Amino acid sequence: MPLKDVDFVLVWDSSDDLSTTDDAKDRREIYEKNLEEEGLVLEHEKLESSNYNFVKIHAPREVLRRYAEILKLKMKMRDMNEKCDVVLDKMKAMMDYSTQWFKLDRRIFPCKDHRLSAVYSRDKEYLFDMNDSDFFTTTVRGQIVDFILRRKRYSLNNYDDFAFGIDRLKTMQVYCAAYPLHDGDLKTPGSPRYLLYKEWASLRKCLKYQPLDAVKDYFGVKVGLYFAWLGFYTHYLIPASILGLLCFLYGVFTLYTNELSEEICSGANITMCPLCDQRCDYYSLSATCNYSRLTYLFDNNATVFFAIVMSFWTAIYLEMWKRYSATIGHHWDVGDFDVHEEHPREEYLARLKKIKRKNRNPVTLVSEPKVPFWQMKLPYTMFSLSTVLFLISMAVAAVVGVVVYRIATSYFFAKAARHNAEFYSYSFIIVNSSAAVINLIFIFFFNWVSYLAIQNKLAKKFFFLICCLICQVNEKKWQKIC
Repeated sequence: MPLKDVDFVLVWDSSDDLSTTDDAKDRREIYEKNLEEEGLVLEHEKLESSNYNFVKIHAPREVLRRYAEILKLKMKMRDMNEKCDVVLDKMKAMMDYSTQWFKLDRRIFPCKDHRLSAVYSRDKEYLFDMNDSDFFTTTVRGQIVDFILRRKRYSLNNYDDFAFGIDRLKTMQVYCAAYPLHDGDLKTPGSPRYLLYKEWASLRKCLKYQPLDAVKDYFGVKVGLYFAWLGFYTHYLIPASILGLLCFLYGVFTLYTNELSEEICSGANITMCPLCDQRCDYYSLSATCNYSRLTYLFDNNATVFFAIVMSFWTAIYLEMWKRYSATIGHHWDVGDFDVHEEHPREEYLARLKKIKRKNRNPVTLVSEPKVPFWQMKLPYTMFSLSTVLFLISMAVAAVVGVVVYRIATSYFFAKAARHNAEFYSYSFIIVNSSAAVINLIFIFFFNWVSYLAIQNKLAKKFFFLICCLICQVNEKKWQKIC
């Protein structure tokens, strides 16, 4: 019988030699058997046009109820007749008409009533809206199934403490992919993905308010808060940008009336001393005319007023963001997050399994393994510290490199402009502009490195290497982990 709802999909390739070995087959069989014993419903399907085999996973309602309580998920309570508008609709009445064009189309993104939520408990289900068909959302279902997949064993050898988890099975090519399904693709009308693509991630909608509730429901709270901050920051930049444009226009209109720059441009008879001891010649003061006028555009009397206003703008922006984020946190009911409700990583718990020394937790009053300092804390601390110092040294080296570049190029232009005063006027602009471009390249490079570290799991590979080096002290553990 085909599954009505598919919450997760596992994929393995029958053309891959590592996926078709006897060990891989045994691990798949044991792993899927353990998943079924946990209550998950599995369905196997093979595409005739390819070598990919799919294992479709469905989480029944009883499994969702049990693991929602284990994970202490916050679920929607019954309607308390408390109504609250969407955060972006809380505008003043006098501004409603003027901002009507920028607002969302409520026929596409209807307003959501504020619903209180609480940590789910099966003993108190009368408090929750269990009759709601969307009580366990797609995100919650995927989170629960992912939690189970990361903790189920794939080996009958009880001495192998690390024989569990879908990540290790993918590393060993037992499975080649594991992912939750979307509710629809970009061409499925009515699906959340289609609506966000057409009504949010479109250039034509760039002036519209963001559907933050829809973004939060699809991508999660973290991504929703990021775009809430981005939209709020962009809103507050509008008056600052208008003021900055006015200051720039003031510089343009008063460019040829500035006394200082006009004195420099008319100083043809004034000779300046060389900028360096060797190979630098005397130059006329009027050679820096273009540079002085360009500097005046961005550094005039109005910029002093702009700097004062921006200092007040920063303080006001921070205070208003605190209020705005608190409003969003109340609307999404994410303001009382407790770090103790977060489950530890399963690999970390496996490493602490054989530690005999215990400490009594003063908060929970439960005996917990005492993490050894020399074997675990010190190596990881030193690795983290050395990584941070290495990145700091790279940033310092980039700054020093830009300074050296400015010195070298300034010397080169001073030497090249010995017999060309007009060229010397543009040398300052070229040096400063090229140095700014190099700074931008370094910024993009470091962002690219951080992107690789997060998205391509570069940090996990380094962490895995350190684990292997640490575990070489014990050959058995080294064989189990590495």
